[in-house]
Amino acid sequence: MSKWSRDEKKAFTVLAGWSLGLILLIASVNTLLIFNSFRMVESRKETRQVASLQAKVPLKGPKAPVMHWDCQKSKQQTRMTTQSLSARVQIQNCPKIKALKNKSNQGLAHLFPLESGSWTSDFIQLKEGSNSLLIDWGERQQVLEITREMPASLTANKEL
Repeated sequence: MSKWSRDEKKAFTVLAGWSLGLILLIASVNTLLIFNSFRMVESRKETRQVASLQAKVPLKGPKAPVMHWDCQKSKQQTRMTTQSLSARVQIQNCPKIKALKNKSNQGLAHLFPLESGSWTSDFIQLKEGSNSLLIDWGERQQVLEITREMPASLTANKEL
């Protein structure tokens, strides 16, 4: 004879059935979530763009200017005026740049290599007034001056 009674066998069968059903439900939900995450990754690949491309939605305020510096040219622009809150620097024909620093507010810019001897910075925050950007490439340094002016509409409001 069996050690289990008929009621115990029935309860065990019902419990095993519910357990198996719950395991199958969890496995199917997990599978759906995994497939859905793969679809989301695939859809993001189609919509991603390089960060330096112009945004489709126009930004408010003036665009950040890009100041160009060539380490091999003797005469070039070292001063610029803008109303933007930030600026970028593109550097050409230079050895490895150690640092690009805004001495006026102690801001450091990250530099990204382009092609051999060319670099571009991320956005450097500018304080109101004169900003001295120091390009340091070890053997030499160069200072670029960017003056940030307030837009006329804000200057008028400030005087009130």
